[in-house]
Amino acid sequence: MTKILARVEKDFSGSEWTRESGKVERKNIAEDEVFDQTRQEWLSGDLEKTRFSADTKQLFIPIEKSGQGLTLVIARKKGSYFDTESLKLCSVISSHITVAFENARLYYIAIIDDLTKTFTKRHFRQCIDHTFIEHQQDGHKFALLMMDLDKFKQVNDTHGHLLGDAVLKQIRDITHNSIRENDLLFQYGGKEFAVILPDTGEKGAHHVAERT
Repeated sequence: MTKILARVEKDFSGSEWTRESGKVERKNIAEDEVFDQTRQEWLSGDLEKTRFSADTKQLFIPIEKSGQGLTLVIARKKGSYFDTESLKLCSVISSHITVAFENARLYYIAIIDDLTKTFTKRHFRQCIDHTFIEHQQDGHKFALLMMDLDKFKQVNDTHGHLLGDAVLKQIRDITHNSIRENDLLFQYGGKEFAVILPDTGEKGAHHVAERT
C-alpha cells in the first residue's frame, strides 16, 4: 500500500507499507512509475472518488477535506483482484481517514509556530518533560540550548516587523542547518529559540552552539 501526500503544487511525498515487511517506509516516487498517471489525475483534481484500476488489482482512495486533497492511498494486490465489496468498505474507511487527517492538522496547528514553522513553547514544555523523564528512567543524556537574539527590538523599531520576521526565519534556517534531523527546534519566545539535543553530552552541545 502506498500513500502520497500533496504539499505544495507539484511537490509531494510518499510512504509505503507491505505485508511482507510490516513497516512503513519513505518512498521516492519516480515520474515513470506505473501509477504516476493516477497521481497526476489526483493532483489536478480529476480523481475525486474511490475507484479501481483497469485491471482491478489496484484501488485508489483519494482523501480530501472541504475540496482540498489531503492524501492518495493506493492499495495493491498481488495475484488477486479487488471486488465491489472492497470498494464499498474502502469508501467507508476513507471517511475515518479524513477525520484522522483533520485531527492531525489541528494538532500540527497547535504545536507549530505560524511564522517560523518551528515547534511552539507549549510543545517545548511537553517535550522537555518527556525527555527528562527518559533521562531519569533510562539514563538517556540530552542537552538543551537556549538562544536569545541581541538588540532584536531595535531591528523591529528601526526597520519594521517585516524585516524582523525575515531575521527570525533566517535564524531558523541557520539553526536547522546546524542540527541533526532528530534534534528539536522551538520558538520559545518573541526572540528566543530553544533546541533539545537527544543523546548529546556537554561537549557535543558546545560544538553545536559554536557552529550555530
